[in-house]
Amino acid sequence: MQKIEFPIVIKPSKDSYGGADIYFVKNMDSIKKVINQHSNLVVQEKINQSELINLFNPDSVNTVRVCLYKDVYGKTHVLNTSIRMGKDGSLDNETAGGIVCNIKPTGFLNEYAVDKYGAKYLSHPNSNFIFKNKKFPLYKELKDISKEVVQEIVGARLISLDMALDSNNSWRCIEVNLFGQTIRFAQYAGEPFFGELTDEIRKLVSTNCNEK
Repeated sequence: MQKIEFPIVIKPSKDSYGGADIYFVKNMDSIKKVINQHSNLVVQEKINQSELINLFNPDSVNTVRVCLYKDVYGKTHVLNTSIRMGKDGSLDNETAGGIVCNIKPTGFLNEYAVDKYGAKYLSHPNSNFIFKNKKFPLYKELKDISKEVVQEIVGARLISLDMALDSNNSWRCIEVNLFGQTIRFAQYAGEPFFGELTDEIRKLVSTNCNEK
């Protein structure tokens, strides 16, 4: 039997969102308790976060929500990206109390982050990190790896990934979202969810509706 290196992360393997039912497990007894509560689970190693991302907020694993779209020809497009950060000890999920800052196509951060209710933050309230005019680290690598991950997913064309930068500065996919995807992260920053593909998607939807 392979030795388990604690702590580990256990969470439902499907239909989970908003940071609900995520367990940071430190021993075998805790594993047994979690297994008895849920029937479908995924077990992950606990990621040590890159110092490049610790600048935003060192108290949580701050993930980047990467929203992607596969067009009718199978080409994958990055629609929009946003970094999610914990606040006041919370997880990075917006519904759990975190805040979100959109990353522009240029790789620079939006000048403000927002919480679930649209309140603006010019800097992180705990780390005091200022968002304006800051370039996001390893942004091209983030987009390239996200596209590679999505190419392995079949049966879906609109996919959102939660990506984390580990202590080796490697991007890791910690969650695939096919349900419960949100358009707010981009729109709160004044950007359309589909980005440069907005007109193309509108025409595609209009054509499909007319055919029906």
